[in-house]
Amino acid sequence: LLKKLITISAVLAVCSTTAVPAAQAASSTVSQYAATAVATSEYGAGLEANSANQAIGAPTAEVCGDSAGAWASETQNTIDTMTVTFATAVLPSQIKIWANASTSTLTQVEVKSADTWTTVFTRNLSDEITTGAICDTTIAPHVINTAAVIASGHTWPTGTVNEVRITVDQSILEGWTGEIDAVELTGNALAATAKVTGASLKGIAKINKKVAVNLGVYTGTPTPTSTIKWYACKKNVASAKTAVVAGCTVIAGATKNIITLKKAQLGKYVSVLVTSTNGQGSPVLSFSKSTKKVTR
Repeated sequence: LLKKLITISAVLAVCSTTAVPAAQAASSTVSQYAATAVATSEYGAGLEANSANQAIGAPTAEVCGDSAGAWASETQNTIDTMTVTFATAVLPSQIKIWANASTSTLTQVEVKSADTWTTVFTRNLSDEITTGAICDTTIAPHVINTAAVIASGHTWPTGTVNEVRITVDQSILEGWTGEIDAVELTGNALAATAKVTGASLKGIAKINKKVAVNLGVYTGTPTPTSTIKWYACKKNVASAKTAVVAGCTVIAGATKNIITLKKAQLGKYVSVLVTSTNGQGSPVLSFSKSTKKVTR
């Protein structure tokens, strides 16, 4: 490809407890195109053709090859990077990169989480020299999904991501083959813990018998975890609550899903407090309906 000298401006379309897993409903998935873009070099500047800003929003190039609506580096045979950011931070599951001249020049993709860059894709320079490295007519995005990341020996970060850095190496397939038209990030957006169903108990309220807790179902992203505390209550707790009831005292050391009732609980009513959280918003408390009065 020989780069055309373009002087017109392009219009952008911007457009003390032990934690246990909590049952969780499905989280909402967010797919979004880049909201901002910067590059180590660019053929245009600002809103001009082939500037980094041309990678903002949905893909615009209609045919494979050189396009004014894509980011291009300043010169045609260099190694450059472009960093794009997204409006919503997500736990990533997929990245799509529209490289309208050749996806073979993509040699590294990184994502940023908690100020740390993590590599999720790499390609050796020698892998660029392949038959059909430069596309003909159809533009198909390069897809990096969870399966591909795992298969390559890389891992997604455990935190949220709203920044992606892409390296293109045009030192072999020169001629501005590293143009990028758009980048799309898909993942689950953060959501505070919410209760679907609360804690409940099952078992026999007698000394030396066991009582088990069903934690309930909680939604949220990341997945909430739950902690457990058992209580002995002076009075019957007739229905589930969102806080510990007055007259209930914590049973020391009882933090597992199952409790064996002891003499200390004789004549009391046993309940459990399940606290579920994922670090987003306030923890959700579920204080269960109590057992019958504990007998011999």
